[in-house]
Amino acid sequence: MTSVTPAPFDWNEEVVAIPHQRAITVYVTERLDVVVIRQQGEHGAPDATIEVASRNCIELAATILREAGQHRFRIVELDDDEIVGRDGNRMHIPQAMEGFFDKQ
Repeated sequence: MTSVTPAPFDWNEEVVAIPHQRAITVYVTERLDVVVIRQQGEHGAPDATIEVASRNCIELAATILREAGQHRFRIVELDDDEIVGRDGNRMHIPQAMEGFFDKQ
């Protein structure tokens, strides 16, 4: 994996995943092969960045959940275009995910 040159960055314009500690954001590079996890530096220190090859993101996410003790969650591949809810409602995946990734 090659190192990525950070693009100009403004914490006030990015989606912050964790607002109550040093801000963290996640974005993909222009080539779409590397996901960057970036944490805001403290007291003028530079931001910290971690680069993850896109092919490793599912394993990283699963490891983060496991290490955080979040054993109730599973990452699963959706082979079907439909989800059946606990109440028996059938939802098409685009409808079920609508708004899920919108800025909060």
